Amino acid sequence: MFAALAIYGFCRYRAIALHLPRNYHYKLLASGLLLALHWWSFFYVIQISSVTLGLLTFACFPMFVGVISYFFGQQKITLVFVAQALLCLAGIYLVLPGEQANLSNVNAVLIGLFSALSFALLTVFNRQYVQNMKPERIAFWQNLYAASWLLPLLFTYQIIPSLNELLVLALLGVVFTALAHTLLLFSLKTIPAFTVSIAVSLEPVYGIFAAYLLLNETMTVAIFAGGLLVLTASVWSANSNRHKK
Repeated sequence: MFAALAIYGFCRYRAIALHLPRNYHYKLLASGLLLALHWWSFFYVIQISSVTLGLLTFACFPMFVGVISYFFGQQKITLVFVAQALLCLAGIYLVLPGEQANLSNVNAVLIGLFSALSFALLTVFNRQYVQNMKPERIAFWQNLYAASWLLPLLFTYQIIPSLNELLVLALLGVVFTALAHTLLLFSLKTIPAFTVSIAVSLEPVYGIFAAYLLLNETMTVAIFAGGLLVLTASVWSANSNRHKK
């Protein structure tokens, strides 16, 4: 909701129209659900495991972009793609033994991979949307619809956020969601989704490093090696697909 309000204020300031044809509302309502599912799964896997595991499973999303492109007839499944996927899975396997006991639960990995899948679907769809709509307009409606999908869940929690928590949520929504989401859409307007995934694949690098410094998360040789394999597979996949474009 903070992200939607921030984008709305920016669009009002820049006199950017937010009106959409009815058929686009249906599309953005569906993509807003994908965004909501991505957020839920990403934050949940971090809650039950760690930032490291959440980021490394999320880094597999270029693999899913490749699979989705295959089903849309935009890419073929080759031996190189299979090798990239196996490299990615090997990296996740290495990370698990290095985590705490409760992190060995396969559910955490599956939820993390679901987060990557939902983001991959969202990226592919947004690549099509930005050809006909302003990125700010897409970002506003997707964030608003994502908030609408998630709003009913608030009634299942007996939690009243403190002022400090609200300020942190505002920072997360305005800077790290509204700004980041809009910039990502701007890049998709001129850059293929595969190329964008190269930059997004860098998130685990600084994310895991930040978690090590700020949250005192464990950094073992197994985690480092596994993370290196996942990132190598992600960048390799994104680069190979970019050259095909």
